Amino acid sequence: MSFILLTVLIAVFHNTQGYPTGPPTAACVSMNPAGHIGAISTSVGFALTTPSTTFTAGSTIQVTLSGLGSFRGLFLQVRESSSPNVGVGSWDLTGKDGYKHIDCFGDRTTTVGHNSNQDKPPNEVFSWTAPSECTPGSTFTIRATVVQQFAIYQENVRRVLTCVEPVEPTPPAPPLPTLPPTTPPLPVIPTQPDGCRFFQLTNIEGLTNDFESSFGSWKNSGSPGRIWQFNSGSTPSFGTGPSSAAQGEFYLYFETSSPSQPEDTAILSTINDVRGCFCLRFSYSFNVRDSGHSLRVIVGSREVFSVSTPRGDGWFTESIEIDTDVLSKIQFVAERGQEWQGDTAIDNVIVTEGTCPE
Repeated sequence: MSFILLTVLIAVFHNTQGYPTGPPTAACVSMNPAGHIGAISTSVGFALTTPSTTFTAGSTIQVTLSGLGSFRGLFLQVRESSSPNVGVGSWDLTGKDGYKHIDCFGDRTTTVGHNSNQDKPPNEVFSWTAPSECTPGSTFTIRATVVQQFAIYQENVRRVLTCVEPVEPTPPAPPLPTLPPTTPPLPVIPTQPDGCRFFQLTNIEGLTNDFESSFGSWKNSGSPGRIWQFNSGSTPSFGTGPSSAAQGEFYLYFETSSPSQPEDTAILSTINDVRGCFCLRFSYSFNVRDSGHSLRVIVGSREVFSVSTPRGDGWFTESIEIDTDVLSKIQFVAERGQEWQGDTAIDNVIVTEGTCPE
């Protein structure tokens, strides 16, 4: 099986430094933010999404760069891991102001860059056409590096896609014979799950999320430095936070080092109000150094979970039964205490119908 690396570098360049009219061709291979001397890597909340995780040879894929704020520069390309200096596929820039093709690897259509350092809105969508041939089962990885400020950027924003064989169209089924009229069936009365008072579910679709690539049906609230951020491995602060994800590679965490201040909060809430009888299950890390930090789960106006005592390194799993007929938002609220060692993390949120299993 061949592995193909789809690499995206999104760079926000300073007004007077870096490369305001486009990334240099010298960075085609390294894809580092050239000209940004002294830059550090951290999470600033950008993510890459596609309508599907599979595609066929020659098909066009919509790649969305989403984030909490605007960006200024972009370096976007597709690479094959076995031939790292050869671009594949092509990008369509029709109607895309502020961008241009960059002459990398001898084929301009394989690479996109910015042509000015003006602010560009979040949730930009780019069209990439896959090669006319690809091996079914081969893997493409969309990767991004996003620069929030001149000296701050985020690495390892990624999205994995797989090449599949085209699906043959299903022939239409023959028409059913006309049957004589019959007595209409009695209406089906929905059954209520055991232990539930309110069983009519509303808006719980899409809430299950392992946070490997996007926020999904959750909304991240706060300003840069005071929000839930994607991360893999340990957090940047020494002696606090988890050492890895509870499941997979990535998780969300609240960074309590500067510029965060005491009583700052990060809030992750459902985009839509929910109701009904369902089980909310999640993993959390609370490796903090004083009792002033806290993690709470709030449904509507009711607090259903809270932890403020340091738990040490490791992940813990919590299951909460929600049974309400009132449309409410679910919120994960992390609050910083007095000290900076208070990185709090969550991962692997699972929402299922009915009561929680034993």
